Amino acid sequence: MTLDKYAKPEIERRFRLDRVPTEAYDPVEITDRYLDGGHLRLRCIRAPGQLPAYKLGHKRRLDPSDPLRVLHTSIYLTEAEHAMLEQLPGRVLRKTRLRLDLDGRAALVDVLHGTHAGLVLLEVGFAADEDPRAFVPPSWVGPETDLSGGALA
Repeated sequence: MTLDKYAKPEIERRFRLDRVPTEAYDPVEITDRYLDGGHLRLRCIRAPGQLPAYKLGHKRRLDPSDPLRVLHTSIYLTEAEHAMLEQLPGRVLRKTRLRLDLDGRAALVDVLHGTHAGLVLLEVGFAADEDPRAFVPPSWVGPETDLSGGALA
């Protein structure tokens, strides 16, 4: 699959956590709707003291056998556009996302709500020139999981 000028490559690994690290900060509330019949995700991000942000995203794997590397295209929507697309059938996933400094590397912690309440995930991103498989997580991090493509929703 070739890169295109609108998609941003992402390289990520995800791990399960037993708890939210006490060092995690800057919480935002995210509601995702994974639209039925494709790879589109409708997202609303609510951060304290800010107006909500609305996005329509599309993720696809660069190589179907490699869950770590995806191309991500995202467009911002108005509230009205989001409300219109929200009427389409899809699976909803709600989470609180926090930031975490993981030994000098920026990481994200997702605390899932609803059907998946109690599940806490750590997402670690990598630069294009890094080998994500070389990353050794701290001992307190749980097993790696492949939850790409909205597998939880």
